Amino acid sequence: MTEIGSSGSGETEAQAGDPVPGQGQAEPGSLNLTANVADERMFSWQSQAAQYPPTGPPGFSYVRGQVTDELFVDCLLYRDETGGLVGILNRYPTDFPPLEREGDQNIWVHPDRRRQGIGSALITEAFFRWGPSPNADDLKLTESGVQLLQGMEEKRREASSDACSRLRPTLFTISG
Repeated sequence: MTEIGSSGSGETEAQAGDPVPGQGQAEPGSLNLTANVADERMFSWQSQAAQYPPTGPPGFSYVRGQVTDELFVDCLLYRDETGGLVGILNRYPTDFPPLEREGDQNIWVHPDRRRQGIGSALITEAFFRWGPSPNADDLKLTESGVQLLQGMEEKRREASSDACSRLRPTLFTISG
């Protein structure tokens, strides 16, 4: 019988739950998030939802929110399977002094639909459309925003851990 496996100097076996960074990537660490914006400073769901038609095609849609001739906001909407508006992400493509910086995002989820992945889906869609926020190292967050990002990070770690456990080295026995 011949055993095939990986061994040799300098090699280590990845353990489930220990994602290994690729070449040139930093070791993943836990997010250090702190709320620095009071929830009361955010506009209400109702005030934001009133700016858009209450129904439309299910899924994501984009609205360019023209503020002035030069200023606009990227508005990403998410509607449920019935077409009801359940999520809004506003992205600021330029500075809006004194409150918003280029790349800042505000997210609202219908109060009855929170903790169902809508905010995560909006953030993910915005990332694919516009790339990472230039302010990723200096986020302005409410307590709800901290909870949203911590939940997304927990899901990412679970998915990474699951992927690593499936890729764990296995010894095969070949008989012949």
